[in-house]
Amino acid sequence: MTDDLIFEGQRLRTRYRLHGEGRPIVLIHGVGSDLEDLSAVAQALGDGFRILRHDLRGHGRSERLPGPYSLEDFALDLVELMDHVGFDRADVMGFSLGALIAQRFALGFPQRVRRVAMVSGVAGRTEAERAAVLKRLDALEANEPNSHATASASRWFTDDFRARHPEIVDSRLTRIAANHKPSYAAAYRVLATSDLADELHHISAPALVMTGEFDQGSNPRMARLMHDRIAGSELQILPGLRHSILLEAPELVAGHLREFLTRPEAPGRRAALAGAAALLGMAVLPARAQTAYPDRPVRLVVPFAPGGGTDIVARVIADAMTQSLGQPVVVENRGGAGTIIGTDYVAKAAPDGYTLLYSGLGLTFQPGMTRSLPYDVIRDFAPISVTGRQPNILIVAPNSPISSVQDLVRRAKAEPGRLTFGTAGQGSGTHIASEMLWRTLGVEMLHVPYRGTAPAMNDLLAGRVDVMFTTISSVASQVKADAVKAIGVSGAERSPLLPDVATIREQGFPGYEYTNWAAIVAPARTPRPILDRVAAAVAQAMRTPAVRERLAGEGVVGDPEGPDAAAELYRSEVARWTSLLREMRVEMN
Repeated sequence: MTDDLIFEGQRLRTRYRLHGEGRPIVLIHGVGSDLEDLSAVAQALGDGFRILRHDLRGHGRSERLPGPYSLEDFALDLVELMDHVGFDRADVMGFSLGALIAQRFALGFPQRVRRVAMVSGVAGRTEAERAAVLKRLDALEANEPNSHATASASRWFTDDFRARHPEIVDSRLTRIAANHKPSYAAAYRVLATSDLADELHHISAPALVMTGEFDQGSNPRMARLMHDRIAGSELQILPGLRHSILLEAPELVAGHLREFLTRPEAPGRRAALAGAAALLGMAVLPARAQTAYPDRPVRLVVPFAPGGGTDIVARVIADAMTQSLGQPVVVENRGGAGTIIGTDYVAKAAPDGYTLLYSGLGLTFQPGMTRSLPYDVIRDFAPISVTGRQPNILIVAPNSPISSVQDLVRRAKAEPGRLTFGTAGQGSGTHIASEMLWRTLGVEMLHVPYRGTAPAMNDLLAGRVDVMFTTISSVASQVKADAVKAIGVSGAERSPLLPDVATIREQGFPGYEYTNWAAIVAPARTPRPILDRVAAAVAQAMRTPAVRERLAGEGVVGDPEGPDAAAELYRSEVARWTSLLREMRVEMN
């Protein structure tokens, strides 16, 4: 095999090896190792391949670039190295951490990947697994000895292999100990923060997933998750093996890999569409999207935790859209940072109609509450359809002396700054609805923010806060059972769920109205035919009697409004709330 070569690029300085002639293939190693780990598989692949192996940044004899690293860093390094050796397009095989890099590379640079193989890799981790990895990282950065790494790696081998090849096992553990701090710290951070499980269906290249039957680091459960989510992928569970299958069974791995890479490829729908686009040029994209969309599942990102009112309504609509679109519409919860995490994810997604956001009024608040958003709420989104409106309801504990908005005003003016109001958090919709009301009523109240509606409700019932806003659907049954007292509806009209509860306007405050509205939006530059297709699916879904009944049960009223009406509402609400919230000095945490 070819001797070591050194590449000094813009991003890194690294060792690599390039040998053989034929079909280009890139082999990517795993945590705490280097290109030597790929030698046996590279040799076993035999003739017919031009094989590139390199040291990942922070591993082997690469330059020790400062971390932490991300999957995007590794993928961009690979692009630069492929350009250097003249690989316009290649097959890619990643082992362990390398499998994650292969996934990210296939997602980010699909035009550079012919086929992709993920060996002993992971795609998604449970919260418990993430916590364990972060705990290891904390201990490592506190100068933990390398005992954990060597103990963990010792379980990668089968007992039979340890008995037959103690020199290989000892050599491996020695190398892991030597590389422990620089390579494991970077890798642990990547493993703890990278979750590609919900992106895998975007991989369009033919894919092979392979792992050992008793692999503890990347077990068959993870392999099946990858296989299930990558359309048309192939799954190989190698019997009797653990994590170190490259060392223990290189011929077996290479045999499966060679058969996968050299198998004739059926044209298929995706290949035909890709070929047509290549022949006709990018100008055909809008027309192609109009006729072909959707040809795979659509993700509807909800930037809140599961179980809340927004999540429930999104799932009702998504289920009905599945029928009208003919493809699954899958709700994906990406909560955190006041909805910024999920919103930013969609803002940066491909404008192809397969990643959508379920948001609305809350998104229009953000420019007025923070000056440092990672996206522009006007330029980075294309509204598709408003999916209904839902007022809030003002509630107190059942034994509270407050029975109306007028009672609340009298109490608040008698004890300025003493009455408390709970909200779902600083900058939340319930916080803003409350601050607007106090301005209208001319009273001063003390804000008590919570991490969600449920803990605020608990403290309301326990008498630790005096009043709060919440969604009507979440408390309608409790109001009817006298478990909580409703004193006013925030909308312009009474709610069909609680027709006996007067609006705040009816009680002598005509200047007050607050109504939540939700909408489905897409990344900017999504072709208009796709926006229209989704809007039609939303309209069809929401006019289904069963869906209308279910939404009414959640307090949602109104008919769907298409892209033009949604865009007009969106722009006007951003302008309105940006000015008002800055005047009110309501800031996001």
